[in-house]
Amino acid sequence: MNREVEICQQVSELVAYAKQVGASEDALDDLVHDAAQESRLPELNALADPGDQERHIEAAEVMASEVNNGGLEEQLRFLLEEEVSPECIRKELCE
Repeated sequence: MNREVEICQQVSELVAYAKQVGASEDALDDLVHDAAQESRLPELNALADPGDQERHIEAAEVMASEVNNGGLEEQLRFLLEEEVSPECIRKELCE
């Protein structure tokens, strides 16, 4: 199974799980922000200028906010594409 098909299937399963456990709308917001920053750490660490570093962090935050504003399915797709495990996502949905 190719990765895109796998992600689509996992998104469907996780949406159903979120409904089953009554997850809040913002259950994944922090995880999305964390994943956005973590995936860009190598680039951030390569920047010497503090201003460039700050702009890099801000860009990741803007992107994470856009993902969060896109709703649950967009959050799930982003997290899975960033290789956050379905188990980790389920845990966040329950908290």
